[in-house]
Amino acid sequence: MTTVSITPSSTFDIDAGGAVTIDGSAITIGGDSDVAVDIDSSTLDIDASGALTIDSATSIAIGANADKPIDIDSTTLDIDASGAITIDGTSTILISGDGGATFSDDTEALVYDGSGNVDFDTVALDIDSSGAITIDGTSTFSVDVQGATNIDTTSGAISIGTANSGIAVNIGHSTSETTINDNLTITGDLTVNGDQTIVSTTNLAVEDKFAIFETGGKQYRVAVGEQFRVEKLPGIAGEVIDLPRVLAVIQGEDVKIGNPLLDGASVKAEVVAHGRDKKIRVFKMKRRKKYRRMQGHRQAYTQLKVTEISA
Repeated sequence: MTTVSITPSSTFDIDAGGAVTIDGSAITIGGDSDVAVDIDSSTLDIDASGALTIDSATSIAIGANADKPIDIDSTTLDIDASGAITIDGTSTILISGDGGATFSDDTEALVYDGSGNVDFDTVALDIDSSGAITIDGTSTFSVDVQGATNIDTTSGAISIGTANSGIAVNIGHSTSETTINDNLTITGDLTVNGDQTIVSTTNLAVEDKFAIFETGGKQYRVAVGEQFRVEKLPGIAGEVIDLPRVLAVIQGEDVKIGNPLLDGASVKAEVVAHGRDKKIRVFKMKRRKKYRRMQGHRQAYTQLKVTEISA
């Protein structure tokens, strides 16, 4: 084995118009711990078929100048640190590979398969952000863990499925139990399906507002969204009409009763359709008089849908 040692007293400068090649089984530059090595070049190209190791007892700075891009083009890039690894940027950090990318230790892994899929295989995933965290996908976003999954916030609100209307939000398996430990407010319609509904509470308050009003000589009890039929009223389908003869408005423990009408109260309803009920047959007869009469009657009605109750 031949060893070449160059020990200049001040500066050793290699300047070539073409390529400078240093080749060997092992090449050591700056082997002494107190020797500084400075490479100042417009382009530094290190090409190795095996391993390339950059090691330091303190810190390693690559691209210390903010305006210098760094390009690492390699079959394998292995970063091994006993402490923290920090990648920071003021714009975009892009890690891409045709075959995917894997960040891993002995027990946990973050895997990008190169086809757009990212797999977190970890004991704990901690995402801490002072701004917004957005997870967006065109197909399915799935969180599957063996333990508990917690979504929590110290302030503000947690929103699920609020960006677009008509999106179904499914919680729980068909045989699982879903527990809500705090207050629950439902601003839309509530549909309960199942073989059995159990309500176990000390106080049950149903606070759906409903009104009692009179029209056509009859009284009706209605709530917002409810459809019902009354004696025929003027109006075309789709028109909203006012039903002013309100006798009472009730919501929970708030009960307002008129005398007989409730001042300032009204029920607004949309005309859904006009129609006629099934025929009622009326038969009259007189004994020994040969008197027989058969009459039929179909009552005209208006179908309404309550849109607003005010009092």
